[in-house]
Formats: sequence, structure tokens, C-alpha cells
Amino acid sequence: MKITIDNTITVNQYFDDKHKEPRDLAFCNEKIVLLSNKTCLSIDGKTGNLLWKFENFKGGDCITILDKATVLIQTTGTYKGYLYLLDINTGKLIWKLYGTQMYNYRTKPVVYKNRIYASHKNQVWAVNMDSGKKEMIIKTKYEKVSNYITGTYCDLLIQDDVIYTQLQSKSKKFFLEQYDVSTGNSIEAPIEIAFASDNSYVKGGIFKDSHYYSISTCESHAIGPRLNYGPDKNDKNQYTGKTIFCDLDLKAKKLSYQEIDIVNGVIKNSFGNYVVSSAHSSGMIELNGIIYFSLIVQSAGKENNSKLFTYHLKTQNISVIKDEFYDKLLPIKENIVGVQRRKDGLKISVIDANGNIQSEDLYKVRFYEITDVKLNDDTLYIFGKNEKKEYELVTCKI
Repeated sequence: MKITIDNTITVNQYFDDKHKEPRDLAFCNEKIVLLSNKTCLSIDGKTGNLLWKFENFKGGDCITILDKATVLIQTTGTYKGYLYLLDINTGKLIWKLYGTQMYNYRTKPVVYKNRIYASHKNQVWAVNMDSGKKEMIIKTKYEKVSNYITGTYCDLLIQDDVIYTQLQSKSKKFFLEQYDVSTGNSIEAPIEIAFASDNSYVKGGIFKDSHYYSISTCESHAIGPRLNYGPDKNDKNQYTGKTIFCDLDLKAKKLSYQEIDIVNGVIKNSFGNYVVSSAHSSGMIELNGIIYFSLIVQSAGKENNSKLFTYHLKTQNISVIKDEFYDKLLPIKENIVGVQRRKDGLKISVIDANGNIQSEDLYKVRFYEITDVKLNDDTLYIFGKNEKKEYELVTCKI
């Protein structure tokens, strides 16, 4: 499979302010939509010419293309957040919906049967896609004690007319709740998640045959003054440092999991002084009964350990197939495309149905930072900062 550079577009002129750094990217036909903290804009995917710009907001979080006709913007903040719906051709506002305390950073709303489902504090709102009016409010079991169903990196999931949300009880236990998508009624008793996952269990996973597979790596954050983030030092919970591959059987209502030693690539892990970049960002892809996911470990005083893993659905075995980390894994036809940022340029790999890996080095394309990668038919869109730290959009034909 041949990979060639099709076009390179510099868009730095649209993001010349530190408060306008892009956070999300979407595409529709030949239009590219970019979102920053204060700006949503559309450019021509071939020429890079500006088509429209919308700036009447702040706290831009994520965007979603609806029916190839509209753009949904979600903004978040400590005290207030909005949903905005724009015409994709003109950028004109169709409707907006105000909601206080949308604690759902990087948690995209879910579109299902002409409704937009969005988390709102300790509730889920069902919003009519055409009118922007709230049609239903789902209150969680823990609503009265003000526990938020979606935290820093938790997604809403809808499968077979069931909404799945994650929440944390007052006793700091984590649960997965289930609601009927039409009525909002609770379906089953909450499923307890047997480990503290920092509100990140429902994120970046995939459905396959009534199972939901995901990675939890928030337990891998090192604790101590060396890092500016991670568990609260005053938190009395014990953090194990485990990276966990999770299998939730939605029919049996049972959660099983395996521990992964990311440093050595074996199924056992002890807490170490390292930080993990997980499959939440790179993605998990299933091909011929095998799930592929990529993890990277930044060790203190050591070289990075990067690995591409496989999980076999039949045997439930986890293996390391390559000592490399991919910034993004994407499905294309009967193959998987992996994008890797390196100092000497991009490396794009194609994994076929037999697990064979074919790579192409694009030395002319060097990224300081990759913001997002998207795939549309046979075109790969790579967006980020180049070596000059200018925002650039590169398209490749596969």
C-alpha cells in the first residue's frame, strides 16, 4: 500500500494567539473545521482558504459534524458551558443551549436518533437536534450528593438503546450506570468498577459482540512533587500504578481485567516512577479478532519505552508485536493505519489482516506536536505544529 504526501497547508495565521490554540478537528467533504478556545473556523481542504469564522464564545472544547450539514460546538468552563449548532456552509448560528457546570472536558456529546446526549453536571441531557430544546433530563442515582457522572476524561456511550455513564460515589467507589435511551429510566443496578480509574474507564474503547474493551492508565501517574498533575496528595486512596486492559461483558454485567507491565511488556506491573500516554489518544482498533493498541512510557532518567500491543479476543492473551508507539491508530478498508511522530519525520505504517506491518518514512514532514489525525476514505489528515511551531495541515493519500 503506497503512501504519498498530497498537500501541505499552513494555517498559522488563524491561530496567532495563545488563547486560540486548536483543540479539535473535523472534516466534511472538502471542508476542514477547526476549533480553538475562542474560535471555530472552516477552511477549504485543498487551498487552505478561509470559508467562515465563528468567534462568539469561549472555552471551546470539541466539535462534531452532524448529518454533513451542521457543526456542533461544545464549550466548557468552571461555571458555565454551551452547546452551539452552526450551518457548516456559512458558519451561521442555528441555535445555542446554555448549561451551567458542564464538567466534561474533552467529552464529546453523543448523537443518537435525532437527539444530542450531553453530560450536564450530575445529569445527562437529551437535546432535540433540530430545535436545540431539552427533551429529557436523566438524573443519576447519586444526584442528591452531587457526584458528577462524567469527569476529566469520561465519555458517554450509547449501545443498543442503552446509555452507559460512569460516576463516582461519595465513598469514592466507581460505578457504571445504564439508562433507557428513550425514557431515561434506569435499567439495571450500577456495575461496580473494581478499581479507581480517575473517571477515565469509559473512554477510547471499542464495542465488539456485546463486550466493551478499554484501557485504564490513570493509575499509572507517578505520585509526588516531580509532577504538576496526578492524584491529589491529600487523597487518602491508595494508587497502585497499574495499567489495566478491561473487558466489560454487557450481557453478563461483569467486568474482568488484566494488568499490563508497560515497561517490560508482560502481564504484571509494580508501581514505578513513570507516566503513561495511553490508548485513549492513539485509539483501539479491532481487525480479524485482534485488538491493536499503543502505549508509551516516559521513565524518569530513562529512555522512553514504547510498544504496540495486541489482545486476542478468543484467547484473551496480550502480546507486544512492536517496540513502537503510534500517535494515532485508524481503520482503513481491511487494514489499520498507524501514524508516528519522530524527530526525523513522520512514519506511517499499515497493518494488514495478517498482522504484517508495512511502513513509509515521510522525512520531509516533521511535526513538533500532533494535535489530531483523521481519516476520510483514502485521505489521511494530520494536523499540528511543524518544526517552526507553526500550525500545519498535511494530507496524505493511502
